[in-house]
Amino acid sequence: MLVNLSQQGAKTLLTPANLTVLDFEPYPLGDRLLFSAIPTQEQSTGILDPILYQVSTGLAPQPPEDPIAVEQPPVAVTDPPGTVNAILAGSDYQILAFDLAPNGRTLVVQQVNKVNPNDFGTWVLAEGQDLQRLSTEPGGEFLIAPDSETLLMLQGQGTAIIPLDAAATTGEAERLDFLPEFGRVFDLTSNGTTAAMVDFNQNNPELRFTESLVLVNNQGEETELLNVDGGISDAQFDPTDQIIYALASRVLMTEDYQEQPFLTAVNLETQAGVELLTLPPQTQATMTVAPDGLALLFTAMNLSDTVTSPQPIWLLPLFTTTEDRFAATPSQAVPQPLPYQGLKPTWLP
Repeated sequence: MLVNLSQQGAKTLLTPANLTVLDFEPYPLGDRLLFSAIPTQEQSTGILDPILYQVSTGLAPQPPEDPIAVEQPPVAVTDPPGTVNAILAGSDYQILAFDLAPNGRTLVVQQVNKVNPNDFGTWVLAEGQDLQRLSTEPGGEFLIAPDSETLLMLQGQGTAIIPLDAAATTGEAERLDFLPEFGRVFDLTSNGTTAAMVDFNQNNPELRFTESLVLVNNQGEETELLNVDGGISDAQFDPTDQIIYALASRVLMTEDYQEQPFLTAVNLETQAGVELLTLPPQTQATMTVAPDGLALLFTAMNLSDTVTSPQPIWLLPLFTTTEDRFAATPSQAVPQPLPYQGLKPTWLP
């Protein structure tokens, strides 16, 4: 569903009723979405065999602010909204996860053999080329870097940085780097020099059973921004790379184990943090920061709910004044409920 907030919330249904969408990502110009889906009639069978599709949004693409400094994205699609094209079917392999490069020209897919579960790995689909297997050991969660040429992927007890051109080579690819202490990469700054990662503190007895949000730059320097006794579920840089927003949780001192999630913002220059929002205990939340950095969307679902259903979507303004915006100092505000429901609200670029 495409919702245009600047046009009184005009809604456009993009995908057909015979497809159940599992995940999606926007292309850099906002003219298309990449999504995985299964036939709706197969949803009740419990057997997921997704296919990757493109769907046009019908939006006029917005060009880069600096077309000289930014690699040109693919030519915009002019198809009417809701035009769906299949991109990749699993055939012998089941598609598990995917990520679209920031330039919109490269796609990374994680797949497993439908007959042999030990045949598990990562493939690269570059524009104008055939699908090629990435020459590296299998891993977990992954994220394509802003340069669209390297991949950060969980491998073993850390995070590996792997060149995507390894898909065109034979033999094992040489990892560019390996960060053994960190278990997950949340986001990267726009220039790709700094990553927001989670440290599970397994090697620090004093911090055992806690999680830390850590910045790691390309010089190997580490800066801890947040430590919680619950967990850190997400972290995103704002468009200026001056602020990082984090969804985390703290453990409540109650008879039964409960975690209370909260949303916090940290100024990366001063490392001063402000807690923007506290959610009810036992709530699972998602967030997405607006491309202009002025607001974010979030959903909140009570974990006691037995059925996963579309959740109300909330808009949270991040700045009270223009001066606060220039000073990169978010402030607390009252969330505004939007008249929509969904499971993964995402701003288009």
